[in-house]
Amino acid sequence: MHCPFSGHPILSVRWIRGGNELVSGPRYSVADVKHGGYLKIYTVDPAQDRGPYTCIVTGPNGDEGRRELQLVVHSPPVIEPFAFPKIMKVGGRAQLTCSVSAGDMPIYFSWKKDGTPIASDLQVEIKKEEFFSLLVLKDITARHSGRYTCFAANTAAQTNYTAELLVQVPPSWTQEPHDIAVVLGHPIVLPCEADGFPQPKITWFRGKGKLSTDFHSIPSKNNSLSINYATSPDAGYYMCEAANGIGNSLKKIIHIGVNEAVHFDTPVKNVSARRNDAVMLECLALGDEPINIIWTHKSQRIDFNNYRYNIIEMKESVGVRSQLSISLTERYDSGKYVCTAENLYGTSEHVIYLAVQERPDAPSDLEVMEVSSRQIRLSWKRPYDGMSPVLSYLVQYQPVRLSKEPVREAHRSGLDGSSAAWDSALTVNVTFSKVNMIKSIDGGVRDETSIGGLLPATQYLLRMLAINEIECSSFTSPLVVRTQEEAPSEAPGGLKVKTGTMGELILTWQIPARASWNGELLGYTVSCVEEKTNINFIASPGNISNTTLTVHGWATTKTSIGQLKKFTRYALRIRTYNSIAPGPWSTVVYGTTSEDAPEAEPQNVSCSSLSSQSIKVLWQEPPPQFHNGVLQGYKILYRPLTKNNEFVFPFEIKRTSNLETYLHALMKATNYSIQVLSFTLSGDGVASVPVYCATEEDVPEAPAGIKALTLTADSILVSWLPPAHPNGIITHYTVYGKDHGKKGSPKHNIVRVDETGRPSMFEVRGLSENNKYDFWVTASTAKGEGDPTMVVSQTTNTRAPAKIASFSRLLKVPVGVSLVLECVAVGNPTPRTRWLTKDQAVTFSQYYVISQGFLKIHSVERQIAGNFTCSAKNLFGEDEIHYTLIALQTPNVTQLSIQYTSFDSLRVTWEVASDGGAPIQGYNLYYRTTTGTWSNVAIPSDQMAYTLNGLKCGTQYIVKINAHNKVGVGMFTEELAVRTKGKGK
Repeated sequence: MHCPFSGHPILSVRWIRGGNELVSGPRYSVADVKHGGYLKIYTVDPAQDRGPYTCIVTGPNGDEGRRELQLVVHSPPVIEPFAFPKIMKVGGRAQLTCSVSAGDMPIYFSWKKDGTPIASDLQVEIKKEEFFSLLVLKDITARHSGRYTCFAANTAAQTNYTAELLVQVPPSWTQEPHDIAVVLGHPIVLPCEADGFPQPKITWFRGKGKLSTDFHSIPSKNNSLSINYATSPDAGYYMCEAANGIGNSLKKIIHIGVNEAVHFDTPVKNVSARRNDAVMLECLALGDEPINIIWTHKSQRIDFNNYRYNIIEMKESVGVRSQLSISLTERYDSGKYVCTAENLYGTSEHVIYLAVQERPDAPSDLEVMEVSSRQIRLSWKRPYDGMSPVLSYLVQYQPVRLSKEPVREAHRSGLDGSSAAWDSALTVNVTFSKVNMIKSIDGGVRDETSIGGLLPATQYLLRMLAINEIECSSFTSPLVVRTQEEAPSEAPGGLKVKTGTMGELILTWQIPARASWNGELLGYTVSCVEEKTNINFIASPGNISNTTLTVHGWATTKTSIGQLKKFTRYALRIRTYNSIAPGPWSTVVYGTTSEDAPEAEPQNVSCSSLSSQSIKVLWQEPPPQFHNGVLQGYKILYRPLTKNNEFVFPFEIKRTSNLETYLHALMKATNYSIQVLSFTLSGDGVASVPVYCATEEDVPEAPAGIKALTLTADSILVSWLPPAHPNGIITHYTVYGKDHGKKGSPKHNIVRVDETGRPSMFEVRGLSENNKYDFWVTASTAKGEGDPTMVVSQTTNTRAPAKIASFSRLLKVPVGVSLVLECVAVGNPTPRTRWLTKDQAVTFSQYYVISQGFLKIHSVERQIAGNFTCSAKNLFGEDEIHYTLIALQTPNVTQLSIQYTSFDSLRVTWEVASDGGAPIQGYNLYYRTTTGTWSNVAIPSDQMAYTLNGLKCGTQYIVKINAHNKVGVGMFTEELAVRTKGKGK
């Protein structure tokens, strides 16, 4: 119960009942103010706990508030237990009393059976009073069994109580057994089911008669009489009993009859007889009479009006025996005979397979499947075997030598089937007991065998027959077949070889005797195999040169083999061939191809710098298979590169027979391009890919020029040109100066420069007016300081004449490149500068512009090349410098020509009309077949000829070439068409 208080703060909440304060204990729990101050009664007792309760609330000043609450307690109904009598039988009576011993009034009663209201057709009477209710059942049946529940309800709650009524019921049939009759061998399942309470027990009995004393119990399965396979002893009387101890048990006696259907002990039998002999077929039908028997042959009922057929039937204790006799058997009497027996309980068949045996038919459709030089493979349709398996086949053959009168010869040889011609000493008989069975295209079965030991290129006449246990068949019609040719038996003689053009050998031979051809000679096969004794031989499948050449026509006695390795020894042999196979090889002869220049460059070329003027070069020889001859030595091609990796100088060549060499007297601090090639007596081989090595740095030469120009009364400008040979990277310049004509150590100033060599001027300050000074400059690399320039003198003056600090120069520049021509003018007063070209003043133009005294050329073109002059002038003097500008262009190659061709190579040469003002850096040779795509080869600049190898023989090629320098790639020459030697495929 909660106290309905309000206000803040609240110190305490108390509960009073009957003048006594309630505290927490076994029956009560009083919560504090924080938890609401409620009163909790653990177990409510209507007698003790109903009535008034007072809630008192106290504030901080002692103020109190009261509230009285009334507790009303309701009591649910309490039903006293009840039950039906334990034994209740059908037709009895029963009464239940549902009595409420406690609970608030009024009380309301209701009844249910098995959870639902009691059905009216059960005729159950219900009586209700103030605190009890009666349930009356007058004529009890099995339907009254169930659970009966009494419900009592008042304002407090609803309660219920349940009792179960079990009515005992005697057995009654739900599935009553009956008499049955089954066929022998069939299963028997006879159910027997009964209902009642308790559930009846089913028992099966077997007896000799219908009296109960004649029966004894037997096992059953699921209350059913079960027999898997009915036999004659299973026939008789059986009884099913159902009992549950209530009233009399149920009993039913039934009879089981077992009938025997007609049948045979053996379903199938085989019988054989020789043709024209008599035969008797017999069957014995077992089973209950009457039995009726019918005979059929090939599904047709036998016509006993035919004099050849006779039938006899005899009754026996177990059934009926039937005998069918056939006189003078024929082939068509063979087949399936069926003796069909029938009685009231079934039908059965006895099958007899009759085989009328006779001699087999001759094999049919005899044909030749395969012919070789000494063997023939035959195939035929399997013949009718006369109902006796074919034991073997006999093949008879003889050679046929056709004359100019083939018809007469055919009769003499037995082509017309006459037997006299086969009685010859040349006739051969071959018997085959085992043959191969194959399937034909149409799905039929055929036999095949092979006949060996024949002569090649010979015509034969053959026939065959089949043999079984009875007799031999007749012969087939004869066949004519000719054996195949064999390989020739003799090799060509007199084989000789000589050297032809590059990579070519020429062979000649003699025709073998015609008797050894063994057929029509079609030509020759030539084998050309690289000898393993070659010094350049490498045993790898992809590297062995092995050529096989076919020469058509028996009258040919000469051929050539091209596209062979150069300077290589080959083993050659020859043999003939016909339409069947080649003959034996001839004895081996040997030939060596011509020597040529090496086709591969030396391997693993490397170099290392030894000093500022020497380099060591090492290499290994080219792969042996590419020597193409005896190596005479090596050539080392080397030349320096400029700062822009341009080839300005031609190749220098050093010869040696070693695999290393030393290059001396080289340019200092210079990058060299180095290539190595090998050479034979036939010429130079392929040069290696360039390797690059730089000589070490050294002290530089003196700067190439120096000027000393008066600026003011106390300063002089010193300018210089870089050394012609810096011998390394210039790190700084040192400007020296001293009073003219005086002794003593000069003063010096170090001028650091960037990678472009700038600055190249230095202003010397703090000098005395009208005093003369001497100046000189040195350059330095990491190796040290170089030689000084010449000494120049200059005097300070307030009236400085116009001078130009820049130097006159020769410039070679590719077309299309932008360029700035410097003109640094000094003097006091400041001089005025002017630019001239081709004796004309430089003005605004599309090619150049003047900015701060410098001439900026946007793009160097051939038409503006020439001399440019810059002049400076003031009140006290004038000066000028000159630039000579040469516009470099792409090179031009002319006169591409063919030097020679072979089966797989061609050599081209060319001439250069102009290098464009800059050294040629290399050539690009392009080639293709008339229908192919272009391929190209890069060629060094020092070569003016090149050999294309690995080409197809007898094929037309298109070639063209161009050159390139630092400016770019020049124009192609006109395309040149050339054909390699030989006949193309």
